[in-house]
Amino acid sequence: MEDRIIQFRVGVVVLAAFLIAGTLVLWFGDGIRHTYTIYLKAQNAPGVAVDTPVRKHGVRIGRVSQVDLLDDGVLLTLNIDEGRVLRTSELPRIATASLLGDAVVEFVPADEKDLPAEVHVIKNGETIVSTGAGPTGPSDVFQVVVDLQDKIESAFESVELAGQKIAQLTDSFDSIVGKNDDQMKSLLAKSDLALDQFGKAMANVNDVIGDEQLKQKIRETLVRLPVVVEEARLTLTDARTTLEGFARVGQRAERNLENLEGLTRPLGEQGDEIVATIQRSIGRVEEIMTHLVQFTQALNNPDGSLGRLVHDPELFERINMAASNIEEVTRKLKPIMNDARVLTDKLARDPSQLGVRGAISRPKGQGLKYPLIGRPPNLRSASGLPSNKAH
Repeated sequence: MEDRIIQFRVGVVVLAAFLIAGTLVLWFGDGIRHTYTIYLKAQNAPGVAVDTPVRKHGVRIGRVSQVDLLDDGVLLTLNIDEGRVLRTSELPRIATASLLGDAVVEFVPADEKDLPAEVHVIKNGETIVSTGAGPTGPSDVFQVVVDLQDKIESAFESVELAGQKIAQLTDSFDSIVGKNDDQMKSLLAKSDLALDQFGKAMANVNDVIGDEQLKQKIRETLVRLPVVVEEARLTLTDARTTLEGFARVGQRAERNLENLEGLTRPLGEQGDEIVATIQRSIGRVEEIMTHLVQFTQALNNPDGSLGRLVHDPELFERINMAASNIEEVTRKLKPIMNDARVLTDKLARDPSQLGVRGAISRPKGQGLKYPLIGRPPNLRSASGLPSNKAH
């Protein structure tokens, strides 16, 4: 009974192991992953083979499923995991991922100068072109070191030559010091004296600075320094505002001068004509003033006509009476003119009134008080009723 249990348990473990192994194989072998395919065309693909990882920002997003050799380069078939989006603004480059030279296809953001005119998502089955080699990988460091070997040797030679020059300079300095020992002692003595004087000067400065009142004033000055700086800043701001106002005034003055120049230019061009016109006007004014003087002289002369009119009251009274008589005659002529207007109007309406019929049909002694045509308004017919019927 126990053997069967043990065998059953072993069988379960083996089955579980097979299931786990199959799952791992399918998972890492892309057996159960959904992918889409894009094609990458490059000039060369060193170290790239089937299952070479494809990365974006350092994260694996797919693998190389096929490598085909073309006449002008290499065509790589990339299986990208579903949900991993690639755009044309991300450039594919082939680089090395380790010191052992393992290759990797990386998608990196393009520089502004390398951006395409139109950015879109790379779709299934689309072919893209690699612009060049990718970033420097770990294996490229050794190549860089090899390339720098000659430069390093040259640098060591330069360092060795510099050491020799320094040694020569030290020997020269020792020889100079040995030959000029007295001068060096004098120089040291002078240096010692200079240091003593410097120490005394610093002591004097310390005596001045050490005064408590002076220190307090210095502290107060330092405390007020930000206020002074702020006031200076405000003053500079006001000065800048004032200068800007002066600048605006200068601009306005310049515009006014330009406008004035536009006014004075025609005056300058027509100056002779304007002066001649002014002279003629002045001549006319002088002539008018002469006539005005003559008029005033005649007016002030009592023997002249205007002078007698002004200075002789009797003449004024006669003129006034004449005006009154003319006004009275005009008032008396007004009804006569009205009658004449009525007469001419009626004659114009019926000229036959000047004939025999008009003389017979008009009542005697009525004059022009009745109308020339028809009966007077107060006459009655034979029946005793008023009649307006014309004969």
